[in-house]
Amino acid sequence: MDLFRNRKYQMIFNTETKILSLDRKQRPVEGFPIRLPSVATSPLAVFDYEGNRKYRFVVATKDKSIRMYKAKGEPVKGFGFEKSRGTVYRQPRHCRFHRKDYIVFDDALGYVYILDRKGRTRVGVDHAIHYSDRSPIYGIESSSRLSSYWTGMTDKGTETRILLDGSITSTPIYEDRLSRTAFFSSRSEP
Repeated sequence: MDLFRNRKYQMIFNTETKILSLDRKQRPVEGFPIRLPSVATSPLAVFDYEGNRKYRFVVATKDKSIRMYKAKGEPVKGFGFEKSRGTVYRQPRHCRFHRKDYIVFDDALGYVYILDRKGRTRVGVDHAIHYSDRSPIYGIESSSRLSSYWTGMTDKGTETRILLDGSITSTPIYEDRLSRTAFFSSRSEP
């Protein structure tokens, strides 16, 4: 990725305790490493909200927080997610429906969090869903804002959709066969 928008590319990744960025000659990039205040529990996510290479780096930590950093390594001021109920192991995802941004992730207890850019709840989900470890949560945008949704396969073999109003629909797909099955979306995400 081009952190500084100068056509010189870097790679970025996390360990349990740090976020690191190296240039093409494997030298540390200015502002890195970032020492995490708690052990990382998820892979690093990279968001580019506007497609203008103003990157945000997002990682979940053991203290049940979601941490967000700017391209130069400083925390994003104004991102105020409190804490998840359980530990977050899955990489947070970003999607945009009808010009609104959504940050989506779930925790080990099955609770799904759908936030805005500032870490505030954008869509409330009232109960645990327990998506399968093999199934990412995909955002599907439709022509109608209220028909857009997130979907994934639960550990019981049910496709579960969360709509923008927070309602949930479930459709049984497989019964006791998910250990041999993975769920894939037919749509690609940006």
